[in-house]
Amino acid sequence: MPELKRGRMGDEESSILGSMDNFLKGSLGYRNKLVDKMGFVKELSERRLKVPKELEKLDLTLDAQFRLAAIICEKDERVYQFFGTRDDKNQAWVDTILSGHVFGPT
Repeated sequence: MPELKRGRMGDEESSILGSMDNFLKGSLGYRNKLVDKMGFVKELSERRLKVPKELEKLDLTLDAQFRLAAIICEKDERVYQFFGTRDDKNQAWVDTILSGHVFGPT
C-alpha cells in the first residue's frame, strides 16, 4: 500500500482554520462573561435574601423593616451599599432612608 503524504495547507484551509480559531476564542470569552454575570446575579440574590434578617438586628418597627427591605432591594447598588456599611453605622443609614433624605420620600 502506498504511503500517503500530507500536503501543505492551502490558503482556503488556512483561512477556515483561522476563522474557526477566532470564533472559538470569541465564544470562550463570551462564555466567561456569561458565567461571571451568572455568579454576580446569584451573589446579589443571596444578599437580597439576607436583607430582612439584617434589618431585624436594628431598632425598627416591623413596618419600617418591610419598607426598608423594599427600598434597599429595589436596586443592586443599594444592596451593596447596605452590606458595605459598617454594622455600627447601619442604624443611622436606615434612619436617613426612612426620613426621605437619601432615596426620596418613603
